[in-house]
Amino acid sequence: MLILYTPAFLAGVASFALFPNEGLRFLLLSSALTIHFFKRDCEVLFIHKYSGMMVLDSVVPISLSYFISTVSMIYAQHLTQGFPEPPIDLKYPGVALFLVGIGGFVGVSFISQALYPFALTLGTTFFLLGRSYATRNWYRSKFEDFPKDVKAMIPFVF
Repeated sequence: MLILYTPAFLAGVASFALFPNEGLRFLLLSSALTIHFFKRDCEVLFIHKYSGMMVLDSVVPISLSYFISTVSMIYAQHLTQGFPEPPIDLKYPGVALFLVGIGGFVGVSFISQALYPFALTLGTTFFLLGRSYATRNWYRSKFEDFPKDVKAMIPFVF
């Protein structure tokens, strides 16, 4: 599992050396992404206990998607240097959302205020919604006493 998150973490760390003095929004975005994947690495090392190994066919695309998404967000933020700031500045609400969500990507989107992070957040939300629904159905099929009224994503709604 460490292979999943470490390349993205290292991309975040490298961004500070590759793009020094890029401004506050860039610093906040790179910091948020680096902290997020550092937190994931720490969870792998110190919290989670895994019962099996992941198949390499799954590890490679997942790891690449995290890495490419992180690099793309950082580079896209670099490309916006010199452009005017957005008329509505969501940088600080983004930092608050990130800290409250302990690495939520909605906060990263708000910090960046660029199209790619918003699209990634939306796509990730729908992906996780589908996984949550499938997981709930799996629990229902495996455990006879699993409560029928438990919702997949939003309590009491869905």
